[in-house]
Amino acid sequence: MKNIKFYTVCIILLTTIGACQKEYSFENPLGSAGGVTIGNNCIISKIIEFDTSGNRAAAAINYQFNAAGDKITGILQIDSITLNPLLSQNPVYAQDTIRLDAGQYFIVEPTNGRILKFIGKENPYTLNTQNFIFTYNYDASGKLSSKTKSSIAFPTFVLEQTEYSFSNNDLTGIVRKIPLLNTTIFTAALEFDNTKLPKNYFPVIPDCTEIAPYIAVLNMGTKSIHPVKKITLKNFDQLTGTFIDSTVSNFTNYKYSLDNYVLSVDAGGFDIPGLPLESGRNKFEYFCK
Repeated sequence: MKNIKFYTVCIILLTTIGACQKEYSFENPLGSAGGVTIGNNCIISKIIEFDTSGNRAAAAINYQFNAAGDKITGILQIDSITLNPLLSQNPVYAQDTIRLDAGQYFIVEPTNGRILKFIGKENPYTLNTQNFIFTYNYDASGKLSSKTKSSIAFPTFVLEQTEYSFSNNDLTGIVRKIPLLNTTIFTAALEFDNTKLPKNYFPVIPDCTEIAPYIAVLNMGTKSIHPVKKITLKNFDQLTGTFIDSTVSNFTNYKYSLDNYVLSVDAGGFDIPGLPLESGRNKFEYFCK
């Protein structure tokens, strides 16, 4: 299980916003990948951790949208042990702000909806910790190019700086440094299956732990065009930059609809906190606009 997110949860199907959403929601249990067609303009509405041995859903994160599908109205996870919400939020939109709760919110680019800043917790599931300012920068082509982390008290002082590099229109490299010490503390190398072009898949950015529960429905710029098949993470000492350890995660057995939406993927190896996926099989449901 992940260290900071997505503990075992039980499925609760959120009450639909209205008849419009129910009519256009894709809620196939995905028992078989063959013959399924999702639609022309659909977005992920549910990510399900599927127990293949018991042939049942074991956990899920659910997203609710308004009838037009252009605003997130609800995000819900339930802790299967306590039956209490692990994460329950109803985002509120006001001009360039998407507010999650009293202290956490996103700042978006009004013209294109890209996320510019997140003011919130580094670990979304810890309530009694401080908020940070995460600032996301994009290049001329709309790809995520860098991210900074600052404290609320000293917003102009960069605690961490992360750089993103793309190859063949896929995010292939991530390097995070502490600018004050000029030390590298984290790297990620991503490999992709160049033979597939999934439709409206979520942004695979494995270091974005702070927005992991939301990233499937956020605009983080131009996404990788191919499905990820392997991610290698490396950690280094914050003071000296000395290598500490390395982990490998693999993503296999992708199943697609006839119109190239990802229906399921198997995640193996290290369970990456920055992705909204669990080890094992993950299935997807969609909301069609």
